[in-house]
Amino acid sequence: MSRKKIILLVSGICNLLLGIVMLIATIMDVAVSKPLHIIFSVVCMANAVLIWMNFKNKK
Repeated sequence: MSRKKIILLVSGICNLLLGIVMLIATIMDVAVSKPLHIIFSVVCMANAVLIWMNFKNKK
């Protein structure tokens, strides 16, 4: 397994877990801290960049 795929897998899992935490916090009407939003944004950006790089390599 290549390094990009491992990073993509870890990033995707982190993104999924953070998304679930934020969804539960929203449903329970709990304020989500600013650092959690920043981490979620960074993980989403990294995931998007890796997906874009893999898509570019396929063509």
